[in-house]
Amino acid sequence: MRFLPGRAIPSKELIKEVEVEVLRKQHGEIERLRGELTHLRSLQENQIKGFSKLLVRGWLTSSNGRQETTFFEDPVWGATCVDEELAGLFFQPLVQRLNHIKQLSFAYLTFPNATHSRLAHSLGTCRNLERSLTTIFRNDVLYEPTASNPFRLTRRQGEI
Repeated sequence: MRFLPGRAIPSKELIKEVEVEVLRKQHGEIERLRGELTHLRSLQENQIKGFSKLLVRGWLTSSNGRQETTFFEDPVWGATCVDEELAGLFFQPLVQRLNHIKQLSFAYLTFPNATHSRLAHSLGTCRNLERSLTTIFRNDVLYEPTASNPFRLTRRQGEI
């Protein structure tokens, strides 16, 4: 180490020694973190696989019998009914967490009745989609925004 007036300049050997020590410590820390990350990824994959299998199993098993309906009270649309197969989905803990998130954020501070949650919004969206599809299939006609004439979903006898 050389001394200059007002400051010390370390030698090249000292700099190399410090670099090697610092890099050795960083490499050890990186390897430790890599091991933890590998372990966490496997845990996460197992949880996702288990949840996916649960959803698929619930979706594919039939109700074998009369289909029950579950009614939800929606603040916008009133009573909304959901069939038995979809009702199970709405009772999942991940979906129920949507009930604690406000759809309209802080709008309730200005508008006291704006207490719509994300779960209520999802139920209302399902209701509107069901009504739209029911109307489309009942009328057997689909309209496109760019087409001038609607087209039939099913062909009738004599149509080509």
